[in-house]
Amino acid sequence: QLGGEETTSPAVKMLVYVALLALAPALFLMVTPFTYVVTVLSMTRQSLGVNAIPPNQVITGLAIFISLYMMLPVLTQLYEEVWIPLQEEDMGVVDAFDVARDPVHGYLLDNTYETDIETMLQVSSSEVPEASEDLSMLVLVPAFALSMLKKGLTVGLLIYFSFVFIDMIISSLLMYMGMMMLPPMIVSLPFKILI
Repeated sequence: QLGGEETTSPAVKMLVYVALLALAPALFLMVTPFTYVVTVLSMTRQSLGVNAIPPNQVITGLAIFISLYMMLPVLTQLYEEVWIPLQEEDMGVVDAFDVARDPVHGYLLDNTYETDIETMLQVSSSEVPEASEDLSMLVLVPAFALSMLKKGLTVGLLIYFSFVFIDMIISSLLMYMGMMMLPPMIVSLPFKILI
């Protein structure tokens, strides 16, 4: 209500939009499963034994679109409940942030390990809230990022072990056949790519 107006002034809107654009990469990394997806894809590439295929740009692009797809219900809800009323000036910027908090908070809470939440509460010396809905975003966002990293490393490790198992089988077969000078990676790579 700057200047006695009921609606948000264009200057304030522009300031909010520029601030959101500046924070968008950090927000995207911290409140989406991007960390999880890019960790799994990177470990899969590493376990294949080819460090340049697929390139980093492809892995990052895939991780972005998979992350957006995983968050599609939340993004749709934010678009319908926040973005449209904000554009039609049915809601102020402060109200928009309040409305947007609930779906994002629920998504983060559903996908965060309790141990990570407890860790972040201890690190920040915060009191444990009575209800999980009362958790601060300053506690929940880093706890979610830690959970995504843990999940990504766990899934990536399982994929890595399966490819190591293929390498072991191929190297044992080559040794049995007397082809000890042939690198097992040359033979196992096509099998790993097929899998």
